[in-house]
Amino acid sequence: MAYQPAHLQQSELTELQQYEQKLREMTGQPIILIAYTDEQARTHHELHDEDI
Repeated sequence: MAYQPAHLQQSELTELQQYEQKLREMTGQPIILIAYTDEQARTHHELHDEDI
């Protein structure tokens, strides 16, 4: 599988950053969350959406 960085909307990025902050507070550790997407799954999903 090939994973690429996910393209997130600003609202999605903000939510991800909020999760990071919550985990930092809970664990006391420097947490960084990274969003990746499975290129094969995304391509399959995009092809399926075109059929609708």
